[in-house]
Amino acid sequence: DMGNLNCNNFPEAKAVADFMKVSTSVKGWGLSVCKINDLGAQALADAVRVNKTFTILDLQRNEITDVGAQALADAVRVNKTLTILDLQLQRNEITDVGAQALADALRVN
Repeated sequence: DMGNLNCNNFPEAKAVADFMKVSTSVKGWGLSVCKINDLGAQALADAVRVNKTFTILDLQRNEITDVGAQALADAVRVNKTLTILDLQLQRNEITDVGAQALADALRVN
């Protein structure tokens, strides 16, 4: 089961992240076009670190930069159950630096 959500700011992304930390029934989150910035990405990364049940995180078409990408990369290194991380780099604000951090993390994962 995958939850899809339309959120437009950090407080909503943080609320989703807080729920993700304790949820065991949702296997993935579709959070595309949610205007999630680096603060939201950091909150989601914190959830990725602790949630061991979901396998998909869709963050395409947001406002994530290299800072958020690095936070997500650090979380992916810890979480071995996340198998699909969809960022669509051209639809966020992630440069080669953030892309490399994510690629390195996914290699470890």
